[in-house]
Amino acid sequence: MRLTLNEYYGGIFWYSTGSNKIMSWLGDWSYQLGVFGILMLVVLFKSLYNGSLTRLLELVVLAVFLLAAIPVGFPLVPALMALWVYKDNCKRRTVYQNI
Repeated sequence: MRLTLNEYYGGIFWYSTGSNKIMSWLGDWSYQLGVFGILMLVVLFKSLYNGSLTRLLELVVLAVFLLAAIPVGFPLVPALMALWVYKDNCKRRTVYQNI
């Protein structure tokens, strides 16, 4: 069907043939590393969680976005996670300095 439509429209519309490559960020971790990947994801998300409801919602939204076709080497994902850890460390420092 795809080839017929492609010939009919003269190649104006390009339809890919698909592949067997995993494009999801979370899916790649869980498929490539198996149980250890799932454990590492749990540890990673648990270390990012600081106990607040807003952070929980942020992590849920991040997990939903990471189910999309985002490659593992995409640099904004670890940058966002590092930003959250840095923000939590700065908050802890200011709390300890005020005591």
